[in-house]
Amino acid sequence: MKRKHHTGFTIIELMLGIAIAGVLLAVAVPSYTTMVLNNCLTTKTNSFVSAMQLARSSAITYGANVTVGALPCSLSGGAACDTTNEFGTGLVVFRDIDNDGLADTDIEDANSNGILDVGEDVNLNNILDFEIIKQVRFNCGATMNEVAFGTDTVNNSTALVYSPTGTAAPLGTIDVCDTRAPAAGIGRRISLSATGRPTTNSSFTCP
Repeated sequence: MKRKHHTGFTIIELMLGIAIAGVLLAVAVPSYTTMVLNNCLTTKTNSFVSAMQLARSSAITYGANVTVGALPCSLSGGAACDTTNEFGTGLVVFRDIDNDGLADTDIEDANSNGILDVGEDVNLNNILDFEIIKQVRFNCGATMNEVAFGTDTVNNSTALVYSPTGTAAPLGTIDVCDTRAPAAGIGRRISLSATGRPTTNSSFTCP
């Protein structure tokens, strides 16, 4: 009579496997967390710099002011922005055609028919214009705080306005920081030059 052989794990093998998995997780989880935090810093920094470059070129092209505004407070009907994380939720690049300081939807197309109807030509140029050029919403935790630094004397600004000459007011300074600050002090600082061009300090130490 043939004896049946049962295959499988012994309790010792199972415990050894669990122990090895625990060691691997202990090594991998911190590295993964660091990668996620670094990606968030990079994404928010690059998105903001890209938005400022777009606003500057658009202001020059349109020959009119173009704003980089914080969300949600820069949207018409939007809620207030966090005064310690003004741009952390997102941003909107817009032309303030009706000069109300807010990004409006369909300002010259109230009935959304895609046609410039009588009475809708706010800026009187006989062209159907839209205020919102680009809108970006962030879904990671790094904060983006506008601070007074150097020639930037305005603190907690929620709007940076580019003129047709390519200059911006105020000369915004944005500190991008995550949960590692201030312990590790890792962050980014975005600054605007007098000519309106953004620069990034990738070795900035968060407060």
